Amino acid sequence: MRFFNQLVFDTPLLGDFISRTEAFMAPHRADISFSGLCVQAELFRRDQPGKIDDRMLALNVLCRASDWQLSSIAQVYSSTIRSLPTLKRLRIYKNNYSEPHVQWEGDMEHAQWLELLQPFTSVNGLVLSESVVPLLAPTLQELARERVTEVLPALHNIFLPERQPSGSVQEAIGQFIAARRLSNSPVTVREQVYGEFL
Repeated sequence: MRFFNQLVFDTPLLGDFISRTEAFMAPHRADISFSGLCVQAELFRRDQPGKIDDRMLALNVLCRASDWQLSSIAQVYSSTIRSLPTLKRLRIYKNNYSEPHVQWEGDMEHAQWLELLQPFTSVNGLVLSESVVPLLAPTLQELARERVTEVLPALHNIFLPERQPSGSVQEAIGQFIAARRLSNSPVTVREQVYGEFL
């Protein structure tokens, strides 16, 4: 399903349709990808362990500005996809294949990231691409100061790329990990294994 960019996405009927359609039930994984032209959210189901997940649904919003992409997909997701207790993995990445030369701006606000992450209450694994880690890390650091278990309360693992992030990014993630440990909701940082989440 494709949406054109607008300020407000109000889609209650689409949300009802998705929540009542058997084909969209019991997703295992959600992917959110950003590119130079659009942002896309996909839901996948896993029919059998060890097999590649089947894509069930793809929603995308056509817009170029990165802060608009983040705000748009958060609105579309929260208005169309209700609570999904079977959802265990969330992968967020920048799609470099279609437009590798496009620079993704770092002008997203913490509130926008939090709005995007808020619905994922059952996710226990967060998979981040190399280009997303430095943008999301300050938001995780912000969570460490205030509402550490309010967002992603079931989170147990953060999967980062093989290449180590910079010192300030490591520090931000470290503060989030320490705060989660103190709140008796520990989170472990793990290295991604290629293909493990596809």
